[in-house]
Amino acid sequence: MTLKQIASLGKELAKFLALFACCFRSRPGFALFTIYVQGLLSSLQRKNVEAIALEFGKRPRTLQRFVESIKWDEPCVRDDCQRLVAREHAHQEAIGCLDESGTAKSGAHTVGAARQWLGSRGKVDNGVVGVHLSYCAPGFQCLLDSEVYLPQEWAADPERRKKTISPRSLCSAPSRRSPWGWWTARWTTTCASRPGRSTKPTGATQPFWTASNSVGRYSWGKCRQTSTAG
Repeated sequence: MTLKQIASLGKELAKFLALFACCFRSRPGFALFTIYVQGLLSSLQRKNVEAIALEFGKRPRTLQRFVESIKWDEPCVRDDCQRLVAREHAHQEAIGCLDESGTAKSGAHTVGAARQWLGSRGKVDNGVVGVHLSYCAPGFQCLLDSEVYLPQEWAADPERRKKTISPRSLCSAPSRRSPWGWWTARWTTTCASRPGRSTKPTGATQPFWTASNSVGRYSWGKCRQTSTAG
């Protein structure tokens, strides 16, 4: 979107973002959040902090504070968003899609960076992997949650995680092999009043399929030829 198109949203965008104002400790922090969201909606080719700040007439270092040191309640934003989806977009034919996405990295300092399978590269390589849960209903789709997958060398090294401001609690880092607990917590929040008909775990293992069937949810996804599903 261009700046003119974003401006045309006017009160509607401001009204939507105001739903999350309570998740920020200060008004300046919420103001930077608003600029950051507008930047993500913009037509900028590279949507990094510096590019967004310059596009909206802010000092890059000021906006950098938003992603670096300004305190805000990320779980609160996520939960409020999920409740909003449940309230306004619940549907009997809703589908949850659980999938991972790998991004190659040249260094070892990015949170979660390690030699691991990257689907985008089709091989084991140095990179980071995110686990994502999206929601799709007739005429509507959105992302419900995302978490960084922490390989064993990161999970077992709290000092390394502390230096990079990565999750200090392992409960916030879902396992690629056992995503059921993480998935049910998010999906139940969104669809507590409506039974989601199906999910799409990619590469999920037998425990996932068994747990999914036990709560009456239909599932499909990719698995190895040697895998079996109940």
